[in-house]
Amino acid sequence: MALLPSNEVTLPIGLDWEGERYRTIRIDEMTGVDEENLSKKEIRNNGAKAVSRLLRRCVQEIVGLTEGKSDPFMLLSADLFRRMYVADRDFLFISIRLLGMDPEIEISLQCPNCSEKNSIEIDLAKMDVLEWEGPEDNPTSRPCVEVKLPRGIERDGVVYKDVVWNFPKGSLQERIAGLPRHEVQTATLAACLTVPDMEGPLDSETVKRMSFRDREHAMTIVSEWTPGVDLRHEAICDRCDWSWLASISPANFIRGGNKAPKRATKSGARGRLKKR
Repeated sequence: MALLPSNEVTLPIGLDWEGERYRTIRIDEMTGVDEENLSKKEIRNNGAKAVSRLLRRCVQEIVGLTEGKSDPFMLLSADLFRRMYVADRDFLFISIRLLGMDPEIEISLQCPNCSEKNSIEIDLAKMDVLEWEGPEDNPTSRPCVEVKLPRGIERDGVVYKDVVWNFPKGSLQERIAGLPRHEVQTATLAACLTVPDMEGPLDSETVKRMSFRDREHAMTIVSEWTPGVDLRHEAICDRCDWSWLASISPANFIRGGNKAPKRATKSGARGRLKKR
């Protein structure tokens, strides 16, 4: 489905609550109150907590689960958004941003080949959204992706190649957002991967011993099949013409309103973005 400005949106996955899945959400556009809330010291260094705070205010109703707010500035329960899938949270955040702001924004991406910083323009309204389609016999089953690892995870002399990626929720997103950068991928894999034929859960040490090839393969498959807004874009460096697949973090959209005036970087490079 397309990402279009609307006060009523349909979540790509849906919020699971007491055996039901709720997908229809009514939202409000951002205000100066939200801008000030996002600047508060306790959340400004944690993008996930900033998104949670914004959603608690701007979501006006989860149709079928909560009543419509009598005061649009009331905050919904934080637990609702901690239990919401990250794909849905990102979708809601971008949908809210689309309501009252210019859909075209400018971000900076560093070329992995020559290290040049390219100014890239993105049109949020042209992003694609992938919806989750659960099995017909169990539409509220936990969304996941099956992955076959090229090398496999070894434990007690047994190699396991078949793993399952369970899509993360807001509680995990908030927790790992405060970790050192080099620990984020390991913590994410340990929390989201399960091995059906292995006894007991994966632990961080086992995940650390996974080969680089397996870790990258898992993350590539996941990014290809994750529901929600497709944040993958092929960027082209204007300095060296290097093309790479960039994953745009929604954190880039938290601050800033309309598109910045056109300007070049120090070397004159203005990158190009080709929608994947």
